Amino acid sequence: MVRIVFGFAVAALWLPIVAYATGGVYGWFWSSMTGIFTIPLTIVLAVPVFYVWRRRITFWRCLTAGLAVGLVGALLFLLMTNPLAALHSLPAFVLAGTFSSTLFWVVAVWNNKVVGELGHAGGKAAI
Repeated sequence: MVRIVFGFAVAALWLPIVAYATGGVYGWFWSSMTGIFTIPLTIVLAVPVFYVWRRRITFWRCLTAGLAVGLVGALLFLLMTNPLAALHSLPAFVLAGTFSSTLFWVVAVWNNKVVGELGHAGGKAAI
């Protein structure tokens, strides 16, 4: 279970950390701006999707969920800015969502027997 929580944290925080590290003088600004999107999207969308698919999670479903979360992030960005900027940023949002889901897969799901046992009455996840 710890790996799953850590996987969600890595998926939500890698982009704000990269934004901070590469942002120069404005690193804190870009980090907070990306965190405004990545953390709520992970909590509101990615966690429920994982809960629904927890017994049948595959790499491709994880990748598809990341793509969908990236599209939702792009739609939210569209609501906050002009359409041209949102259209220009769409590939970046989709790639960020896809990369986040890949990181989640590697950290939380890959070779983790607890994922298959989640939701079963006597599973080790209750420990």
